Amino acid sequence: MPRDGELGFVTAWADLAQRFFENVLVHTKGRWARAPFILTDWQREDIIRPLWGTARYDAQWGAWVRAYNEAWVELPRGNGKSEVLAGTGLKLLAADDEYAAEIYAGAADRDQADHVFMVAKHMVELSPILSKLLRVIDSRKTIVDPRTSSFFKVISGDAAGNFGQGPHGILFDEVWVQKNRDLYDALRTGLGKRHQPLMMCALTAGNDVSSWVHAEHQEVL
Repeated sequence: MPRDGELGFVTAWADLAQRFFENVLVHTKGRWARAPFILTDWQREDIIRPLWGTARYDAQWGAWVRAYNEAWVELPRGNGKSEVLAGTGLKLLAADDEYAAEIYAGAADRDQADHVFMVAKHMVELSPILSKLLRVIDSRKTIVDPRTSSFFKVISGDAAGNFGQGPHGILFDEVWVQKNRDLYDALRTGLGKRHQPLMMCALTAGNDVSSWVHAEHQEVL
């Protein structure tokens, strides 16, 4: 019997995540639109495979679960930050074996949160697989998986109390522009009700960050 908190690596989980990105998701812009989302070396080895494959035994659930509940992604501009966020949200929504999953895209303002949603929406519309499985509701900025009663939706930075009771996934874009950590903490607090939730925070590397973001940056080094 594994010990509570024991760590391991489940290659099949990492393979599944990589296949989802590369075989299901597609690019959405310019000459690469509709082309498979083939991960770069650093996307594959530094983010996707370790994030989805590293496991921890949880005695409370009596099962192996993902070891990481939070991911902090810092990238220079032009390196596909929004695409990684959107792809992660769609993986949590459609291919994470979670019933009634609630996935939220949040940011300091509605426009920024909408940006990640629009990338995810276009991925769904251009993917031969996802376009058959998921339903986009533009008027509500929501993507629904009818098979599992799950949804992916936008929340704005001034609506910290408007997310549900048990988020399975939270995508927090450009966290560095938050003046304080109130929204971050509110979203983070909601993660405890699922057995393997994930919050992915992304920011443009190299910005002059506020003190609380810098503290989080230092913690993950």
